[in-house]
Amino acid sequence: MSSLSNIIENEIAEKKGHIITDNVILSIGEIINLYKDSDLNLNPDFQRFFRWNNEQKSRLIESIFLGLPIPSFFVYEDKNSIWEVLDGLQRISSLLQYTGELKNENNNILPPLKLEGLQYLPSLEGTTWDDLSEKMQRGFKKNSLPFIVMKNETTEIKKYQLFQRLNRGGSTLSEAEVRSCIILMAPYGKELMKAIDSMVKNKDFQNSIWLSNRKLKEKADYDLIIRYLCFEHTDISELLKVVNVGDYLNKTISDLASKKLDYKQEVEKFEQIFYEVNNQLSNEAFRRFQKECDRFSGQFIMAQYEAMMYAILKTQNCDNLRKKLEILSQNEQYLEYSVGGISVKSRWNNILELARIIFENE
Repeated sequence: MSSLSNIIENEIAEKKGHIITDNVILSIGEIINLYKDSDLNLNPDFQRFFRWNNEQKSRLIESIFLGLPIPSFFVYEDKNSIWEVLDGLQRISSLLQYTGELKNENNNILPPLKLEGLQYLPSLEGTTWDDLSEKMQRGFKKNSLPFIVMKNETTEIKKYQLFQRLNRGGSTLSEAEVRSCIILMAPYGKELMKAIDSMVKNKDFQNSIWLSNRKLKEKADYDLIIRYLCFEHTDISELLKVVNVGDYLNKTISDLASKKLDYKQEVEKFEQIFYEVNNQLSNEAFRRFQKECDRFSGQFIMAQYEAMMYAILKTQNCDNLRKKLEILSQNEQYLEYSVGGISVKSRWNNILELARIIFENE
C-alpha cells in the first residue's frame, strides 16, 4: 500500500472518530409526543423558507398510508438532549398538521390539513384526521420513520455545516435561503435576521440593486446583505485567503450570528450608505460603465457590488461616488477581473484593495 493511501486511510479514520451519530426508528406517535413535550424543535423561523403546498403535504400522508419508504430525517441533539430538525422539517410539520398537533409561532394550533391531489387513495380525498376512525388513527401513529441523530459531542462538523450539506444545491432552498437558516440556528440569529430583514426592505437598497423577479424570489437580495455584513466584519488579510466563497459566507455569518451586535447601529449605517448610493447613482450603481455613452447600463454585476461595498466600508467615505466608480470601472485590472468566469479568489485579490485605494484617494 502506498504512503498516500496510508495517509488517506488515517485521515478518514481520524475524522470519522469525531462524528458521532445514531440511527433511530420512531413511530409517528412517538414523534408527536416528542413535539408536544418540546423535545423536538422544528424552529418555526425556518417555516418562511420551507413552504409545501397542501398537495405536497397530502402526497406524504398518502405515502405513509401506503407503506412507502420515507427518506431519513436528520436531527441535531443539543447539550440538553433536545432534537433540532436539520432535514425533514416540512415532512414532520405535515405529519403534525395532519394529526392536529402543529402550532404556529404564536403557539396556536394550525387549521387541520384536508387531503387533496391524492393519486392512489381517492376515498381519502377531502378528508381530515377527524374523519378517520380511532382504529385508523392508531394504525397511522404506529407507522415507523427513520432518524439519523447527530450528537452534540461531534466536533468536526458543526450543526450549520451539516444543514448546509443536506440542503445546498437542492431544489428546495437557494444558497441565500440556506444561509438565512444558518443564521437562525445561532444564539443571536433571530436578532440578526430581524436586522437583515430591515435592511432588505430598505427602499434605497432595493432601488440600487434593481434585481430581476427571479433573483428576488431566490432571496438574492438577502445574500447581498450577508456579503455586506461579512465584508464589514472581515479584515482584508482574511478575505484574500478565501478559496471557497460559499464556505466563507456560511462560516462568517454563522460567527456573526453567534455574538451580540449593535443591530440598531448596523441598520442605521447600512441605511446611510445606501441613501448615498441611491441618491448619487440610483439604479446605475452596480451596472457596467459604458464610456462611449457616459453612463452605467446592463445587468447587475456582483464584482462591482463587492468592490464598492468593500471600498465604502473600509474608507467610510461616500463622497463623489459616481466619479470614483467611473475611475474604477475604466481601470484595466478591474476590467480584467470583474467579468464572468473569474474565480472569487482571483476577483477579490485583484479588485477589493484596488477599489479601496481609488475610493480613498479620489
